[in-house]
Amino acid sequence: MPAASSSSPSLSAVVISRNEGALLRGTVHALLGTLPRSAEVVVVDDASTDGSADFLGSSYPSVRLVRPPERRGASAGRNLGARSARGDVLVFCDAHVLPPAGWVDPVCTALEDPATGAVGVGVSVQGRPDLRGYGLTWTDAALNVAWLPRRGGGPYPVPVVGGFFLAMRRDVFAATGGFDDGILGWGGEDRELCLRLWLLGHPCVMVPEVTVVHRFRATLPHALEPGALWHNLLRIGGVHFQRQRLARLLRCLTRLPDFSLGLARYLEGDGAVRRRRLSELRAHDDDWYFERFGLDL
Repeated sequence: MPAASSSSPSLSAVVISRNEGALLRGTVHALLGTLPRSAEVVVVDDASTDGSADFLGSSYPSVRLVRPPERRGASAGRNLGARSARGDVLVFCDAHVLPPAGWVDPVCTALEDPATGAVGVGVSVQGRPDLRGYGLTWTDAALNVAWLPRRGGGPYPVPVVGGFFLAMRRDVFAATGGFDDGILGWGGEDRELCLRLWLLGHPCVMVPEVTVVHRFRATLPHALEPGALWHNLLRIGGVHFQRQRLARLLRCLTRLPDFSLGLARYLEGDGAVRRRRLSELRAHDDDWYFERFGLDL
């Protein structure tokens, strides 16, 4: 592993994995080959059934394997990994990414501003290096998103940084509540986090000089609960949106398959309580956020 620079903070890379097969090994090796010696990797094996994390053991002294007794999902799994990690900087990454050499310094430099919420990097499609994205933007009232083109060489603000490789200072992570444990399974956790960070006064920043290779798949290696995606979008809107924007979201989702299941799960949850609590802490409202990026949804 590369030697740590004297100025680099302690860093933990938190990898969430469920049935990732050989891709997990590739990600762990890529991280170990690019992290400073003082860093650690925390792998949260989220109830995998394929034995993909079994290779981790005494031959990987800087890797800690965490195995919860039951499936947690992306958000709760990342929070579990953060609690198990020791670093001042937390980097959350998927188990199917390949970070480039030299990524640590640009990412940590962008985190030096104590107000910064999250730092993201560019992404390229494995096997198609010409296909790249640099953060995400919202495209419609149904909360769909699209990748943004590169806008410059230095760090700059974006509406959403992708959760495939997202860095935060531990103090900001703790102060803002980490990922939302109420997000079910997978889908929307990075959108919710970044929206919340912006509303709490913590900008999300893109570091375009770093590009991570990502394995995009047509299907997930694990099943999602029926209605889970609609629940997650309802939770984003129900917690963070004012009445009119929430009504538009509901109109978009109501005709989708399994919407009623997602709505029922949302109504059973703590969304209303969370909404009241966060509204007291916000520095901005959702109108400010969408106007900040010139978005009319």
